[in-house]
Amino acid sequence: DVVILDTKAGTLYAASSTACTLPDGRMVFKASDEHLYTEKGDRVYGDDAPLLCDGLPVVEDGCGLLCADGKRVALCEGEPLVWSSGKPVLCSREGVLLLEDGTREERCTMDKGGRLLWEGMYAASIVGDEIVVKKRPGVYSTSRNEPCNAEGKVLLPITSTDGRYVLASTKALEDGTPVALDKDGEVLTWPTGYAVTCSATGAVLDPRGALLLGVLLDADQHLKIDSGEHVTLAVDEQNEAVVLIPVEHPSGNLFTDMKGTYRNKHGTRLVLSKDGEPLTDEANHFIAKSPAGPLETDDHRMVAVLPNGAPIVTPAGHALSSAKDSTLPGVTYDNMPVTLDARGRPIASSGTPVTLLTDTTPPLAMVAHPQTGLFVDCNGILRTASGDSVVTTKGGNPVRGRGGELVIFPKGSDTPLLEGGAAVLLKDAQTKEVLMWEDGSPVTASSDGRHVIGKDGKKVHGVRVSDARTVITAQGAQATLVCLEDGTTAALVALGGGLFRNTDGDTCTAAGAKVALDPATGEALKAHDGRVVVERESLRGVFYELEDGGRVAVGSNGEVLSLGGKVCVPSDDGRAVLDTFGNPLVGPDSKNCLMDETSAIVTSRKVPVHLGVRDGCFVPLVKEGECYVDRGGEKCLASGARVDTTEEGEVLRASNGEVVLKGGYTAD
Repeated sequence: DVVILDTKAGTLYAASSTACTLPDGRMVFKASDEHLYTEKGDRVYGDDAPLLCDGLPVVEDGCGLLCADGKRVALCEGEPLVWSSGKPVLCSREGVLLLEDGTREERCTMDKGGRLLWEGMYAASIVGDEIVVKKRPGVYSTSRNEPCNAEGKVLLPITSTDGRYVLASTKALEDGTPVALDKDGEVLTWPTGYAVTCSATGAVLDPRGALLLGVLLDADQHLKIDSGEHVTLAVDEQNEAVVLIPVEHPSGNLFTDMKGTYRNKHGTRLVLSKDGEPLTDEANHFIAKSPAGPLETDDHRMVAVLPNGAPIVTPAGHALSSAKDSTLPGVTYDNMPVTLDARGRPIASSGTPVTLLTDTTPPLAMVAHPQTGLFVDCNGILRTASGDSVVTTKGGNPVRGRGGELVIFPKGSDTPLLEGGAAVLLKDAQTKEVLMWEDGSPVTASSDGRHVIGKDGKKVHGVRVSDARTVITAQGAQATLVCLEDGTTAALVALGGGLFRNTDGDTCTAAGAKVALDPATGEALKAHDGRVVVERESLRGVFYELEDGGRVAVGSNGEVLSLGGKVCVPSDDGRAVLDTFGNPLVGPDSKNCLMDETSAIVTSRKVPVHLGVRDGCFVPLVKEGECYVDRGGEKCLASGARVDTTEEGEVLRASNGEVVLKGGYTAD
């Protein structure tokens, strides 16, 4: 039988044997033009089997494909788009894409030609169950803005060196070539960002595409070497591929290359400590160095270096590293942070190079002291390059031994030494003030530390070194040292009043000169102004003078003329002799007495003067006959006692011949 169909293309005929019954009972026929039509003559999309939408045929209406309920079918190059289930991709009457579950995807619409547009500007298609947006030729993304290929397969933002992308689903290139994965399953890349890929045989390729000998991919796409040990890859300073073999370490960032050289995860060679192990900072970060840059930790903080570029290492064996802003934590100079320059060298805020002492926490900063060749720390203390503090004078100059050696307090010690190691003695054990000779050189101890060495290099008699490094006598008394005129050294013990006793028991001045003593009291003889009389020796024997070199009046036998512990001295202008009270002595000629070149007292006419004593004072007398005459012209004895005389002026004597003194007493 023949069925007559009235279509838009005209009258067509179809054999009834071509009829196809639809789910709703209606019939579809294949006409003589080889196309499918409904009984009403509507052309149905499909060649042998009709395309159905909710069980009803999709028909062509001249503008595209239309469902029975008015929904339109999306097209791609004139062909209907279908989901992976085979159902057509539909749009609403308004042209909004309907997902397979009926949800509207407002961002995707249909143009007049039935084509899909994403956000009204990008061509879109459906691949499987994915919306694929064509951003530009060869560049696609999903509706979630993930990069993908034309087939809708999501791509990772990683390519091989020849531009092939890695598929997110398979972790392989688009052509199926596997890529290497790290221990976390992430794609392993070279520093350039390209994926680590393999040859067809599974051999790993380096960034240039050459075979990386000895390295393969296992079934889990992890790298391994011939021994079966898993490895990772990096590029070294010469841009050569480096195989990194993990070394057990808490940081997880320690590796060796195939030659056993320590490296970090970036392939950079690590700096080694003295024992050959990788050097770390106090936070346990490794230290690496690239050819073009300074030393840095593996978390990219700078490492402090010496002028020769070697890392500054603490006594604990750690490298000194900076904060992220290149400052050294806690280290200051002039109350400003110490920073590292572009090469890692410590500098003060002024740009002055800084030397660091790392045996303190935080390290102590020092700068060069040009005048001495030493260093000054942030507290103003002068130090050696090794950090020993240097003893200085009040003027700030270094104290040095006679051989030029510095006097230092070694680090961690409060006991001074010469740089050569000799013990230096103290003036005060509490203040640690160094004992010095008058020329500013330090007093030292013998090599065994027990004896005091004099300025002449010999052991000082009668004293020893105390446990506190001071000078004491055998009895334990504190002693001071003085250089005598003969070049020897004397030890003195303070008696008070500016006087001392030497180890021979003599009373001395601070300069070590022997003090003249009053025979009556044993006290030191002094001038009226307190200056002490000292004994001096010369080729002619002992003579006396004041401690400052001033002259002292003496008798005819060279003995000191003293009264009550006081002596007579010349006035400053030399025109008088002062008595024990500081008053001028006036002779019998009513003029001031003078002192001749032998220090004897004479009158203004060079007549020798004898000093008597009257009422506790010296009385100048001149010899006259068997007696002496005083300033009043009265006759006296040598003692100064007045003599009674006859009317003729003769000395009155008793029956026994003794001289009669005024008052009726005889001289005895």
